[in-house]
Amino acid sequence: MPKEIPAFYDPYRDGVTQGLLNNFATCRQKARWFLEGWTSRYFAHTTYGSVVHAVFDEVYNGVQNGTIKECPTRQQVSKILVKIEDAWKKENPRADARSIESMEMALLFSTEIIPPYFRFWESDISGVKWLGVEDTFKFPLKLANGRVVFVRGRRDGQYLTGKKGEDLYLFETKTKSRIVEGDIVDVIPLDLQVRLYCYSLLVEYGKFPKGCTYNIIRKPGLKLKKGESIQEFSRRCAQDIEERPDHYFMRFNVTFTQKEIREVEEHLRAMVTDFVNWWEGKSPHYHNSASCETKYGACDYLRLCSGAEEMYIKRKFVYRELEDL
Repeated sequence: MPKEIPAFYDPYRDGVTQGLLNNFATCRQKARWFLEGWTSRYFAHTTYGSVVHAVFDEVYNGVQNGTIKECPTRQQVSKILVKIEDAWKKENPRADARSIESMEMALLFSTEIIPPYFRFWESDISGVKWLGVEDTFKFPLKLANGRVVFVRGRRDGQYLTGKKGEDLYLFETKTKSRIVEGDIVDVIPLDLQVRLYCYSLLVEYGKFPKGCTYNIIRKPGLKLKKGESIQEFSRRCAQDIEERPDHYFMRFNVTFTQKEIREVEEHLRAMVTDFVNWWEGKSPHYHNSASCETKYGACDYLRLCSGAEEMYIKRKFVYRELEDL
């Protein structure tokens, strides 16, 4: 009798992430494609944010383990970016022109913005007690039916601060093109990722986090001028960042009460129950056409919904971002 091939995804084996729950809330068909393993054959989604996070992973880990004790120089950052680019090329041998251009611009912006970022936030290097950087977490969530689903994710960082150095804070980095301070302050306390990751700190450390430091890096809004070389454009970006660092680097500290942290568990249980019922066919499945194209562009699976299956392939991992590849 042939051995049964395990399903690509099983909620009780693979669990859920904040990203999956957001996909499910946005469009159930998008979540379905993702959980069947589909990914674009040609367009490799490399954003400015993903490159910045990759650099931060190496730098902040170096700060935590003591191998980096000073602000990284432009040359050091460039070496890290070369490694990131090489790894990206190996992982995306069929990347199309759009993907390559996106990667090149992400590398250019990162080269110019990361060195002044660390000079601006120099205390991150020598004055912060980091407990972890880019740590993955996994904790069980028991549903009303008695089954357990694991909630998983990867935090940007967590650290201790305060007069006695005992206040636990989540560190969450975002890259944004458009920043409206009032909206950000209002949204952070409601943000599922922030709330979920704060709750994960309670589970892991056994103490309530005081809050979250929301670390924002603005993506340069400058555009390449007609006849301007990449080198000239790069220098212009660097000059603008040096002249206006507080325009590019912003942080918001949001605190949470213990009651707010405790409420996250019940909020999660409701969301995961809804998701599992859908996955098991106990609640309806439908498309949300409003998510096919938004201000951020077309949905990753728009072509797949249109029948162009040849433009997609099946990936090896359910949550690639949680794998140490």
